[in-house]
Amino acid sequence: MAESYRQLSFVRLDVGVVNFIVDPKSGFNDSTLYETLNHYCDPDYLQQHAVDVRLCGGRGQTMLFTLGPKEIGALYGPVRDFALEAAKAEGSSQPLQTSFPLCLRFYRRGGLIGKVLKRGFARWSATARRARAEFELTYQLYAEGFPVPRPLLAREGIDGLFVTNALVMEQLPQTQNLAEILEQRSLAPEEIVTVAQTLARFFKAGVYHSDLNIRNILLKTTAEGAQCYLIDFDKCSRGKLSQGRIEQMLARLERSFNKERELKEYDDSKLNVPAIMTLVRAQVKAAVKNIPQGRWHQVLTWWTALQSKLSALRARGTGSKR
Repeated sequence: MAESYRQLSFVRLDVGVVNFIVDPKSGFNDSTLYETLNHYCDPDYLQQHAVDVRLCGGRGQTMLFTLGPKEIGALYGPVRDFALEAAKAEGSSQPLQTSFPLCLRFYRRGGLIGKVLKRGFARWSATARRARAEFELTYQLYAEGFPVPRPLLAREGIDGLFVTNALVMEQLPQTQNLAEILEQRSLAPEEIVTVAQTLARFFKAGVYHSDLNIRNILLKTTAEGAQCYLIDFDKCSRGKLSQGRIEQMLARLERSFNKERELKEYDDSKLNVPAIMTLVRAQVKAAVKNIPQGRWHQVLTWWTALQSKLSALRARGTGSKR
């Protein structure tokens, strides 16, 4: 398996141990300065040096921004001489990329404990390494050609008993999530089919998405048709899926459609959830085959068979007494 990331570690008196997880194709190495890497996870620096900066997401945890050639540094590989590349590319049909839309996400806590510990996760908890886990899974999917954003850098700060996490990845330009599209128009049947086929591709690869909702599914309209992307792989995993787990994800997606319908007061002409989910489930069922039923389904099947045998034995016993 190809290398999914490299780690560069620093010890800082003010923040403890800081691990940076980087794309193995980046130009960063053991001689890279802490400040060079930390710039990408520093909102104050980005507010001053990036353009098109905006905050979104729950609790302001996501920052969208665009960097130019000077600020991008070695994030994509060895530092590039854009002036030289522009001169070589003059007259070429392929434009030189000189702006880099990126996304910085901090992992924040919710609920009552989030009011005290906004970003800190206990070192011994299963969620302490969320940025690393999401980076590794998303990078693996990206390397295999799945329609996901490209992760570029993660920051893992270890200070005493707590760990803080941040992740930098590419934006997906010219895309809208399903909720944004519904604000403008209804989803076309071919778009729903595209979404279903994309989900089926992930399911067949054993990808479990813990928060499959309409804001984590993006569409991009091209001359060839709609393209679908899946984002936000926090607390997701990859392994063997059961039909029950797939239905669990589809049920979550259905709830998000229904919630949006209720919130925006859409009627059936705008958002017919049963029709959409019937089409999605049919497409997934046709594409994802030979998937085990799952443990609980097997237990239920065993219990039903046992009850049938017991009933047959009781009936036989009653007949012999007669």
